[in-house]
Amino acid sequence: MPIATSISFVILGQIFPFIWTYISNFINTIAIGVTSSGIFGPFLYQLGERLLIPTGLHQIWNTVIRDTAVSGIYNFPPPYNVIEGSRAAFNAYMATNTMPQVASLVEMVKFLRGGQIPITVFALPAAAYAMYKCADKERRHTVKALFLTAAFTSIIAGVTEPLEFSFLFVAPGLYVIYALFTGLSYMLAFLLGSTLGGTEASALGLTLFGFLRSDSHWWVVCIIGIGFAVIFYFLFKWWIIRFNVKTPGRGGDYDSSLSYLDLGDSSSKTTDPRALKAQLLIKGLGGVINIVSVENCMSRLRVMVNDGKIVNEEMLRATGCSGIIRADETNIQIVFGTTVGIVRDAVKKEMTKQLNSNANK
Repeated sequence: MPIATSISFVILGQIFPFIWTYISNFINTIAIGVTSSGIFGPFLYQLGERLLIPTGLHQIWNTVIRDTAVSGIYNFPPPYNVIEGSRAAFNAYMATNTMPQVASLVEMVKFLRGGQIPITVFALPAAAYAMYKCADKERRHTVKALFLTAAFTSIIAGVTEPLEFSFLFVAPGLYVIYALFTGLSYMLAFLLGSTLGGTEASALGLTLFGFLRSDSHWWVVCIIGIGFAVIFYFLFKWWIIRFNVKTPGRGGDYDSSLSYLDLGDSSSKTTDPRALKAQLLIKGLGGVINIVSVENCMSRLRVMVNDGKIVNEEMLRATGCSGIIRADETNIQIVFGTTVGIVRDAVKKEMTKQLNSNANK
């Protein structure tokens, strides 16, 4: 496979630059269409970004719109002179406290992170609380840390993926509605005259680019956020119950992993999916003492154990692997595909942690 990959990508590398010209032009055309859509521009921009989150292509979308002439060309006094892109222009404005010629601050910041703060600081934490309330009562204590961590990650760091991925794949329709509301947040912030701007959609961004600036109109995003928090709480709660969505605490894959782990064991008190998977693999393989070595090939985790009879295949399958192959009594291969390297690193890290913990007892 490595040899075939090397040869095929050498060939692809000669062809793709010609193909990329058309792809790049297509992206630029769409971006220009978005920025030329008046009051709907911020809505379409953020809707596009949220819908691209699962693919990882949202970074290209952000760069094209915020960091190029697509979002405007601004004429500043020296030493900045002409600046392309709203993000660089806003940074220049913050550094000099001088507006460029023939420009509006509201227009300048409409594609920046101010419009996302109502979602990250208010609405998504409310959605996390709704998902917690929808969890089975006997399982709420197992998912509380997950939702608290994800909510504070959204509030403090502006990182939304932990919460988004908790309902994206089990309720794609709800995710589309969430994306529409995020776009609406941007549009309302623009229409109501928010000049918050900034590059941080978090409580930190609200403080630095909002509370500490007299010209930010920070109350606009707070009012939008409070309204959206109420809507998100009741919307998520209704949707999850109405369609029996398997969010954490309602019998989803996360719960399947937790059900095998001893929650009273301090080593298992984590909400990191990779750590949970590693803990479950180690337990399924008979514990850290039963594992001799852990390596991997292109798609399989290759494990040597002392005693193959105590390996629990049902527990291993709960990790989401594609298959289990017993080469002999002590050698086991667990198929994970191209993510196997990440799994191996997580298992080795967890093994080291557990061995150190045992040594200190």
